[in-house]
Amino acid sequence: MITASEIKKQEWWNRRRKVNDPLGPSKLVNELRVKNDYSFWNNNENSLNYQRIPFTKGTSSTILDFTVERVSSTPDIFLFRNLLSPEECDAVINYSRQDDSSSASKNRDSMKMNYADVTEGKSSDFRTNCKVGWIHHQSTSNSLATTNSNSIIIRNLAKELGRITGNILLTDEVKRSPRAGCEPMQLCHYYEEGGKFVLHHDGVDRVLTIIYYLNGVAGTWFPFANNNDNSSGYNNSNDNNKIFEAAIDPSTDITKLAEGLQPGIDGLVIVGQNSPLLSTNWQQQRTNKNHVVVDIGDCVAFFNYKTIPDVGGIRAERDWASLHAGLPTTKEEGEKWICNHWVKTPSLFQCDEKGQD
Repeated sequence: MITASEIKKQEWWNRRRKVNDPLGPSKLVNELRVKNDYSFWNNNENSLNYQRIPFTKGTSSTILDFTVERVSSTPDIFLFRNLLSPEECDAVINYSRQDDSSSASKNRDSMKMNYADVTEGKSSDFRTNCKVGWIHHQSTSNSLATTNSNSIIIRNLAKELGRITGNILLTDEVKRSPRAGCEPMQLCHYYEEGGKFVLHHDGVDRVLTIIYYLNGVAGTWFPFANNNDNSSGYNNSNDNNKIFEAAIDPSTDITKLAEGLQPGIDGLVIVGQNSPLLSTNWQQQRTNKNHVVVDIGDCVAFFNYKTIPDVGGIRAERDWASLHAGLPTTKEEGEKWICNHWVKTPSLFQCDEKGQD
């Protein structure tokens, strides 16, 4: 017998499917309920549009059979499993390590890795123990040159990942927007224990964020995410609404908004298989809805904005539920390697300007 609660959930999802938010998920994935996935395997009728053929030689398969799973309803968070092959992940990491050689600064085919958020030789309070580099989709003199075959492979891989994820997740309105596009891929290496990125929003115009986990170490925490099947979870509590109201205030320190909350208990945390946040009790681990376990080659994608009616059209409003943090790396897991993609739509809407890039 169907309960009243189940009927309410179904009614909410039926309403959600009819909502066409141009800055939200595409129709293809918007219909997914939490913990439901969509398979892009070889015999799927849509597979030709989304097939992933690995770029690196010696890979274990010719076509990657990946899936997309919804893991949060607010904000919209989706998990791609098996999007990259382990060999592709190794190729990106190994390519960045060329910067460790003394000749790297003289080699136009190398990728320069710089310390992140460093001012006057000191790390900022926002991001610590981290180096970053950029993988441009087009060759530039200070990124990846066209003369090196490894450069071409890595650059084409970054471009392909942006195409695949964008085609699956973005609405037609964003795809048709004349100035919409994907930023160069950012590579991050958290090289020491304690490397972290404090709570933040990803900034103006960045409607979609994609994080690729290259070595299986994650630690991405969304303290205000709602991973229930309906809109009546933590995200709609009075306390949460007060937090979001405070976030709009220019005097608010956004990095402090999650004080008193805990990863694995509040919101949703993306973790690797060796994360100390995972319970040693298998039954408890299976029933904990507040974390999602990822592996090498998985990625998480989430939407940072929502639209509201305004005079003459629509206006973009930050979805403060998308606030997220990179938790400190641990001795148990070791260093962390990730890549980031951001999709921007500067010509599609006007928005507020508060937040952190």
